[in-house]
Amino acid sequence: MRSKRTAIVLALLFSFFAWTYTYKTDRLKFWAGFTLSAAPALLATMSYLPGFVSTSPNQEEVNSLYTFSVLAWISWSLFVVLALIDAIRRPNSFYNNYSA
Repeated sequence: MRSKRTAIVLALLFSFFAWTYTYKTDRLKFWAGFTLSAAPALLATMSYLPGFVSTSPNQEEVNSLYTFSVLAWISWSLFVVLALIDAIRRPNSFYNNYSA
Protein backbone atom coordinates (compact mmCIF):
# COMPACT_ATOMS: atom_id res chain seq x y z
CA MET A 1 0.00 0.00 0.00
CA ARG A 2 1.34 3.42 -0.95
CA SER A 3 0.90 6.60 1.05
CA LYS A 4 0.63 10.28 0.26
CA ARG A 5 3.17 11.12 2.97
CA THR A 6 5.79 8.93 1.30
CA ALA A 7 5.09 10.53 -2.08
CA ILE A 8 5.61 14.01 -0.61
CA VAL A 9 8.89 13.05 1.06
CA LEU A 10 10.11 11.44 -2.17
CA ALA A 11 9.23 14.60 -4.11
CA LEU A 12 11.16 16.77 -1.65
CA LEU A 13 14.23 14.57 -1.65
CA PHE A 14 14.40 13.16 -5.17
CA SER A 15 12.61 15.57 -7.50
CA PHE A 16 11.24 13.83 -10.60
CA PHE A 17 12.38 10.42 -9.32
CA ALA A 18 9.35 10.61 -7.02
CA TRP A 19 7.23 9.79 -10.05
CA THR A 20 8.72 6.28 -10.09
CA TYR A 21 6.63 5.68 -6.95
CA THR A 22 3.57 5.82 -9.20
CA TYR A 23 5.34 4.99 -12.45
CA LYS A 24 2.35 3.30 -14.04
CA THR A 25 0.40 6.58 -14.18
CA ASP A 26 3.33 9.04 -14.17
CA ARG A 27 5.67 7.46 -16.68
CA LEU A 28 5.51 10.46 -19.06
CA LYS A 29 6.20 12.95 -16.25
CA PHE A 30 9.19 10.94 -15.08
CA TRP A 31 10.79 10.73 -18.51
CA ALA A 32 10.12 14.40 -19.26
CA GLY A 33 11.74 15.35 -15.95
CA PHE A 34 14.65 13.02 -16.54
CA THR A 35 15.29 14.35 -20.03
CA LEU A 36 14.91 18.02 -19.19
CA SER A 37 17.08 17.72 -16.06
CA ALA A 38 19.69 15.34 -17.41
CA ALA A 39 20.57 17.39 -20.49
CA PRO A 40 21.88 20.50 -18.68
CA ALA A 41 23.43 18.37 -15.95
CA LEU A 42 25.27 16.31 -18.55
CA LEU A 43 26.47 19.43 -20.33
CA ALA A 44 27.62 20.94 -17.04
CA THR A 45 29.52 17.75 -16.17
CA MET A 46 31.07 17.45 -19.62
CA SER A 47 32.23 21.05 -19.49
CA TYR A 48 34.48 20.20 -16.53
CA LEU A 49 36.18 17.30 -18.33
CA PRO A 50 39.70 17.81 -19.66
CA GLY A 51 39.73 18.92 -23.27
CA PHE A 52 36.28 20.48 -23.20
CA VAL A 53 37.73 23.76 -22.01
CA SER A 54 41.22 24.91 -22.96
CA THR A 55 43.95 25.13 -20.31
CA SER A 56 43.42 28.88 -20.09
CA PRO A 57 39.68 29.34 -20.69
CA ASN A 58 38.43 32.63 -22.05
CA GLN A 59 35.45 34.45 -20.58
CA GLU A 60 33.02 32.88 -23.07
CA GLU A 61 34.01 29.34 -22.01
CA VAL A 62 33.73 30.22 -18.34
CA ASN A 63 30.28 31.71 -18.93
CA SER A 64 29.11 28.52 -20.66
CA LEU A 65 30.30 26.44 -17.69
CA TYR A 66 28.26 28.54 -15.30
CA THR A 67 25.27 28.65 -17.64
CA PHE A 68 25.05 24.85 -17.85
CA SER A 69 25.46 24.54 -14.09
CA VAL A 70 22.76 27.10 -13.40
CA LEU A 71 20.40 25.49 -15.92
CA ALA A 72 20.91 22.10 -14.29
CA TRP A 73 20.15 23.55 -10.86
CA ILE A 74 17.07 25.43 -12.09
CA SER A 75 15.62 22.40 -13.90
CA TRP A 76 16.18 20.17 -10.84
CA SER A 77 14.54 22.76 -8.58
CA LEU A 78 11.62 23.17 -10.97
CA PHE A 79 10.93 19.45 -10.95
CA VAL A 80 11.11 19.35 -7.14
CA VAL A 81 8.29 21.89 -7.08
CA LEU A 82 6.28 20.13 -9.81
CA ALA A 83 6.61 16.70 -8.17
CA LEU A 84 5.69 18.19 -4.80
CA ILE A 85 2.59 19.92 -6.18
CA ASP A 86 1.60 16.73 -7.97
CA ALA A 87 1.94 14.65 -4.79
CA ILE A 88 0.08 17.18 -2.63
CA ARG A 89 -2.87 17.68 -4.99
CA ARG A 90 -3.66 13.98 -5.25
CA PRO A 91 -6.12 12.57 -2.73
CA ASN A 92 -5.10 9.88 -0.26
CA SER A 93 -7.41 7.48 -2.06
CA PHE A 94 -5.22 7.67 -5.17
CA TYR A 95 -2.26 6.24 -3.25
CA ASN A 96 -4.35 3.77 -1.24
CA ASN A 97 -5.93 2.34 -4.39
CA TYR A 98 -2.80 2.46 -6.55
CA SER A 99 -1.76 -0.95 -7.84
CA ALA A 100 1.75 -1.34 -9.18
